[in-house]
Amino acid sequence: MTNETGRLGPSRSDGKPASAMALTRREFLKGLGLATLALGNPELLLAGGGEEPITIGVLGPERIFVGEGIKNGAVLAAEEINAAGGVDGREIRLIFRDTKMDPATAIQAVQDLVISQRAQVLVGLFRSEVVVSISQQIFRFGVPLLITGATEPAPTNMVAQNYENFKYIFRTMLNGGFLGANLLEFSASFLAGDLLASGKLPNNKVAVVAEDLIWTVPIADLLEGKLPQMGFELIAEPIRIAVGTTDFKPILNEIAKGGAAVTLTVFSDPTMVPFVATWAQMEVKTAPFGINAPFNDPGTCRAIGGLAAWLAEMEVTGGRAEILGKTIPFFDAYLAAFQKEPVYTSFVTYDTIHLLAEAISRAGTTTADELIPALEGTDWLGASGRIQFYTDPEEIAQVRATLNPYVGPHDSKYGREFIYPVQVQFVPGCEKKVIWPEDRRSPDYEYQLPPWMA
Repeated sequence: MTNETGRLGPSRSDGKPASAMALTRREFLKGLGLATLALGNPELLLAGGGEEPITIGVLGPERIFVGEGIKNGAVLAAEEINAAGGVDGREIRLIFRDTKMDPATAIQAVQDLVISQRAQVLVGLFRSEVVVSISQQIFRFGVPLLITGATEPAPTNMVAQNYENFKYIFRTMLNGGFLGANLLEFSASFLAGDLLASGKLPNNKVAVVAEDLIWTVPIADLLEGKLPQMGFELIAEPIRIAVGTTDFKPILNEIAKGGAAVTLTVFSDPTMVPFVATWAQMEVKTAPFGINAPFNDPGTCRAIGGLAAWLAEMEVTGGRAEILGKTIPFFDAYLAAFQKEPVYTSFVTYDTIHLLAEAISRAGTTTADELIPALEGTDWLGASGRIQFYTDPEEIAQVRATLNPYVGPHDSKYGREFIYPVQVQFVPGCEKKVIWPEDRRSPDYEYQLPPWMA
């Protein structure tokens, strides 16, 4: 799909579809003369001569699925751009640093990338505590920071409070308030409008369960405030679970005792995975929906012996499901390159590298003061949807008043024409089916309650 302005979406110089690029990484790198570089090497793509490369620092927790997704998404995008001639003849050079989900480690990594490696842009990051720490100091480094894995609203709200100091911060992942808004839309149209109205749910009781990290607060607050207005009864205030919890039986017993027909989860940490396994083993009569990021990776379902069957959870696209024309080609290329399915950070980081390259081309430079206005003017059609940033104060005020009180300048826009998450359900065999919204639902599939609730 090509936009007449020439500003939307990655393209190939030979006119072939992106799926034609489905090579293994070794084959792809060999074709670029880079076959000796391994995935574990912190400098994955080096310029092969000519003009000075564009150096991008990529940050994430290397040992968990979101960090792997950040790295792989960035690599695939950079390979595509470099294979097509780079950015106005300049190749992209990626340098990875492991944040270990620790603020102090992450700050040291940023210092190394910007000062020693001369990175001109930073992308990635996961764990809101890490992102906030870096955002608070970004003016010291003077390079754009594009957040692809964290939803905590604080960084973009810093832009609103002090534009000159924090204008460097952009978020291509949705702000957490939008994830909450999406869950509310899902709850109104699907949970209330379909399951409850049709009598499929035994009652209107809901439990909200969130990991005890700062990114979940806006989402849990929105759910607690708005769900009763839709006719739902919360069995209690949002239940907070400490990261690292190993025994989930007391929490699931509380949900069962409260009689919640629905449980809305707000999880990102891998230590929350046993919650789902324990729910299935206990056959708790509650239907889980919501945010459960570790299950973006189907391998998580397989790792617990398929016990995620009948779980529903939020995803950017719903796996190999078309959104706006770029999703399936990306999905196929990613699967061929890395022998695993992309997760949300894969989609978002891939799009981020592409839109960044396009902004640098429009700006004609990587100098921050000139690149920032180009980023603000982004209009990019990618694998995760159409990406634009909020910049107009009146529009931001309108969104704050009607949809998301936490939105800030340089947040990605939310909506059906932009980025709009879906809910998927696992079925036996760890296959995913899109259940909502209706127009993106998997063909010939309807949501099914866990068999022990039938």
